[in-house]
Amino acid sequence: MEDGGWNTIESDPAVFTQLLEDLGVKDVKVEEVLQLDAAFLRSLEPVHGLIFLFKWLPDQGSEQELSFSQDVDLFFANQVIQNACGTQALLSVVFNAKDLELGSELAEFKEFTKDFDPQTRGLALSNSETIRSAHNSLSGLQHFSFEFDEKEKSDSFHFISYVPFQGRIYELDGLKKGPICRGSYTAERHWTDVAISEIEKRIERYGEGEIRFNLLAVVRDPLKIWQQELLSYQTALESCSLEVERMSISMQMKEIQTRMEDEKRRSIRRESNRRRHNMLPFIFHLFKWLHENSDLSFT
Repeated sequence: MEDGGWNTIESDPAVFTQLLEDLGVKDVKVEEVLQLDAAFLRSLEPVHGLIFLFKWLPDQGSEQELSFSQDVDLFFANQVIQNACGTQALLSVVFNAKDLELGSELAEFKEFTKDFDPQTRGLALSNSETIRSAHNSLSGLQHFSFEFDEKEKSDSFHFISYVPFQGRIYELDGLKKGPICRGSYTAERHWTDVAISEIEKRIERYGEGEIRFNLLAVVRDPLKIWQQELLSYQTALESCSLEVERMSISMQMKEIQTRMEDEKRRSIRRESNRRRHNMLPFIFHLFKWLHENSDLSFT
């Protein structure tokens, strides 16, 4: 890829979690949603936003009869670069989430672009060396171009976001002129219920044979929740002696969960590092050595 370009990255929760961490966002992770189930999404609370990947259809570019929000406080950027719609959808969630620690780089970018129109904001994003470098560091190796059938080569896929913002649910699609309000939410009507309904409508536009969809949820890192629970258990133990044994067992369970999550994070980082490492020289020299020092022959 030439300098200044944006490589393709996988629609993978581990990759997106690592990207947020590399950009300085604190206490957030990305989870894959395997079924459109309200109860499951509630179990992940708080959910900052949803990212939906689908096959783009030509008629989805039509903007007639759409009403775009003019809310200047909502972060929205037009997509002006290729191969970065996943990262842009992810940033659309975190820039509109409440009470997130973005880190200095993203906080400065959000402040710098707050008065920009969507097109200019998209251009600013495309020219951010910090965001581009973090994105490209997680891309797959681009050494070979593999041949697929013509149908696979002609398919294009696209990411959009759904976020709650000031009592409304917005669909953020960088290919549109602006944000689209898809409804409102209350204490009785959770915002993810509305988002699920909209996603189901999109899926219904495709035939039964189309299953290439992916839904990700940007959620609070459970490590932070467990650490706070551990602290509350510790405080309770120090203040009274009632049910000490039960509380002690609960603490041990939470500590085990924390260690499990720590190990999961280490596994995610190892997997991300594996994706970035070029194994081709090793494989080439291994086969060369086997050819020179054994009966291995190439025919």
